[in-house]
Amino acid sequence: GVDPLFVRSGDFDLDGYLDILLTVRDMELKTRTRLLMNRKSKTHPGGRTFGPVSCELDGACDVQDLETLEGAYVGAFFDLMEKGGLDVVVLSRDDKGAMKAVTMLNDLNDGNMFVKGLGLNGVCWEWCTEGEKFPDPKPVGVNQHGVLWKYLMWDLDGSPRAHAAQQLAQSSHNALGLPSVVMGLGPASYFIEVVYMGAPVAAARERRHFMSVQGAIPNSQLVASPTASDPADWTMHAFVHPSEGVFYVAVVLGCTLLVLAVSILVLQRREKYQDSMEKQLTAHAFI
Repeated sequence: GVDPLFVRSGDFDLDGYLDILLTVRDMELKTRTRLLMNRKSKTHPGGRTFGPVSCELDGACDVQDLETLEGAYVGAFFDLMEKGGLDVVVLSRDDKGAMKAVTMLNDLNDGNMFVKGLGLNGVCWEWCTEGEKFPDPKPVGVNQHGVLWKYLMWDLDGSPRAHAAQQLAQSSHNALGLPSVVMGLGPASYFIEVVYMGAPVAAARERRHFMSVQGAIPNSQLVASPTASDPADWTMHAFVHPSEGVFYVAVVLGCTLLVLAVSILVLQRREKYQDSMEKQLTAHAFI
């Protein structure tokens, strides 16, 4: 028989809309992997449609050659460099049956931001109620199936945006799912209003199964662990991804502080000079 084809979804360009990575088969039963981008459309219902990735429209010049790779039988998204973007990994088989893996890095850099979530299995790493209070080394644990992440924020035009994604939603049939969740924010310039993390915890069956954090920073990774039956006692750590503009921001901040310091010194010396002149005039008045 013919192997089934697989469809993956992920926000490749981090614009907040899921793109599709799928394997197609032509009339000669030759397979190739295609990346379909989620774009705006004036003719389709809902205002969006899927189209093949291209260098002109999407700027993904390295990935547009994806369809030239023959013998591909499965493709998947993966964050190879832990930079918050999705790269493409394609498994292929040549005419002799030899298998190989081809990696295509995501070179898009159009200002879109992300938030990355990782839900763990609840192993306590600090402030533990049982056993050692602060274990050393920290037993972080492993990622958990079925964790749901959701964020709420405002777009640049003032419209609300909500996005949800499930961690490890599939565990069989060549799942090749990400160990965490990568959600695109688009060109965000504000803090994320609120981020929710829900976990299937049996001990919290009669309570709410989620926790929330407000004011999360874009381009950051949130690591949450349901370490207790009460979600109020769950822990969440934030790791901020340094952007390329941090150095320039630091330079501008340093120059601003330097200008302020010089201004304060000049004004202080000027005030002292005026005070001394007033004292001299006052002294002459009493002579």
